[in-house]
Amino acid sequence: MIKLGLEAFGAAGLLTKAMIVGGMLLSLVTVYGVWHHRIYQSGVDDTIAKIARGDAKTIAKASAGRSAFKVCRDAGRQWDQGSNKCL
Repeated sequence: MIKLGLEAFGAAGLLTKAMIVGGMLLSLVTVYGVWHHRIYQSGVDDTIAKIARGDAKTIAKASAGRSAFKVCRDAGRQWDQGSNKCL
């Protein structure tokens, strides 16, 4: 089956090959994006659940993060969420 697929791929034109490879890359990027979003969202959901339960450590961490964000924004600067720093 794989051999037949490789033979068909080899016989295809350049545009067809480019479309096949492009489709495969698009599929991989889409799957990665969905997976990454689910991981990120599960972290957000977990944090919200901990805050709702009144977990003091999580609440303190969230409050400290919010305070740092507010200080940055009040200074007229930009907060970079990726590095968790004020730019």
